[in-house]
Amino acid sequence: MCLMPDVVNPKKIKVLEFIKYIETQCPITHLKAYYNKIAEVVYDEKLLIHFFQDNLSDVALTWYMWLDNTKVKDLIDAFIRQYKFNMDVAPDRLSL
Repeated sequence: MCLMPDVVNPKKIKVLEFIKYIETQCPITHLKAYYNKIAEVVYDEKLLIHFFQDNLSDVALTWYMWLDNTKVKDLIDAFIRQYKFNMDVAPDRLSL
């Protein structure tokens, strides 16, 4: 049921609030923002993958849930491939 089924969520990690990914945003910008925020509290690769779902919504969350068990590098590559078409779009006021 879970992408990372053997993840143990440490009780000392506070729940972070993430800006949800909108499918029209640049995936690389979103990944950098996610990593910058979560790197302060998470150092485990499996937890990085597990918490990634918290910053996705709608179609992106559905895409994530259909992935096979993976590693962080594979997740990053898959996410960029899925939303690469947004990388060449000029930024709008909302994304700036």
